Amino acid sequence: MHSFLPPHSSVRRAVLVASAGTLLGLTKTHAVAGEPDAATRPANAAQAAVRGGTLIAVVTPEPPTLVSAFSASAPVAIVASKLFDGLMRIGADLELVPELAQSWSVAPDGLSITLKLRRDVKWHDGQPFTSADVRYSMLEIWKKIHPHGKVAYSNVTDVSTPDPYTAIIRLNAPSPVALFALNNTSSPVLPRHLYEGTDLLRNPANVKPVGTGPFRFKEWIRGDRIVLERNPDYWEKGRPYLDGLVFRIIPDAAARSAAFERG
Repeated sequence: MHSFLPPHSSVRRAVLVASAGTLLGLTKTHAVAGEPDAATRPANAAQAAVRGGTLIAVVTPEPPTLVSAFSASAPVAIVASKLFDGLMRIGADLELVPELAQSWSVAPDGLSITLKLRRDVKWHDGQPFTSADVRYSMLEIWKKIHPHGKVAYSNVTDVSTPDPYTAIIRLNAPSPVALFALNNTSSPVLPRHLYEGTDLLRNPANVKPVGTGPFRFKEWIRGDRIVLERNPDYWEKGRPYLDGLVFRIIPDAAARSAAFERG
């Protein structure tokens, strides 16, 4: 799911560590950034988000790809979840929250899931997002390639697209797992116009991704950093708050600690 992490007035840089599959918010972040301790900070300051700034994080090991549809690796998901959207996401209360799908309904017999898609979504290259992208992603990528998708979508037989903003997932047996798998980590929607007819695992877009997410890919300097920039055309108006994200690649634990201490 997305974490927009709006900075407060005195915070413009923070260091987070992603190690062994977990993105860890370090308790010393506020001290490095010069922000008062949360216990002494006024309540209204904790709620007031200020736009701008760049969040610096550490991701390790270096991800092999930036598209989580092809990998169940946590470092991949950490970066990819900022670049791609799912049809829905799992909220803090473990309930499904709309993302690229504004709404959905499951047929009484459980053999179809009808998704109503957002009409105001563009890929980072300016092309419109449509139900054709959902159909292609499901049948050619999630169901065939993603390690979890092969199981979660084993009952999916087809995806109907009666119009550009409706996708109907067809199943041969009810599958509650399929609905919850439609999140942006397990099932990020990929652009059909860039993947169709290509070698999926060697497509250039796997290392220079084009998504619909809150941040756009800027650069990847192997062994050093991955840089993302704010998507000014993001469908969730006003988001994200940050101007950019920098994922530092620092394999050595001592070097990570030193980077954290430097802020």
